[in-house]
Amino acid sequence: GNNTQQHLVDHTSTLIHENRQSLAATDAMGMTALHILCCNPHATIEMVQLLVDNDPSVLSLQDVTGSTPLKLFLACQGLLGADEDNNGEESDDDDDDDDADADTE
Repeated sequence: GNNTQQHLVDHTSTLIHENRQSLAATDAMGMTALHILCCNPHATIEMVQLLVDNDPSVLSLQDVTGSTPLKLFLACQGLLGADEDNNGEESDDDDDDDDADADTE
């Protein structure tokens, strides 16, 4: 029920408060807790808000691919329409391959 979720949010809030200094810590991919949370399909806006309230600087941190948490969130929600850079490269490669095949045949 709703009480369980509120309890979870309170618990999470306490954890985040107590570990505020590790919010900007990153893993091998340069991802912060916020990056990872933004990729979690079960994450709620309240959870994201909790992290940001405790350390707003994490919003601007980029992982090794240069993605901010917001960019990852949009990508994971399918709202970026796949990363434009990758998309462009993929379709270019496909076209080149097709042309090459057509020329050699």
